[in-house]
Amino acid sequence: MSGKQYRPGCNAEGYKDPTASAAIEKITREEQDADRRAGLLLRIWKDLMALGGFRSLVPARIRDRKTGRESGRTGITADPLSIRSK
Repeated sequence: MSGKQYRPGCNAEGYKDPTASAAIEKITREEQDADRRAGLLLRIWKDLMALGGFRSLVPARIRDRKTGRESGRTGITADPLSIRSK
């Protein structure tokens, strides 16, 4: 390692870089907002399924149209007993 320590708001040489800092903060805020909205949507979906007397057979995965971030369960596995040969 080079021994340099990361300092927020500074570039690799240690000088202040307000333009990059502002851009990174904006992207971080957008990603956090997308994650928050996705979590809320997945909770609502789960509650609606339960209220209707249903349960999901496959874990839900969603993708934010603006950021492209994916949320939900990533380890999608199928129940071997529910797979039918075609």
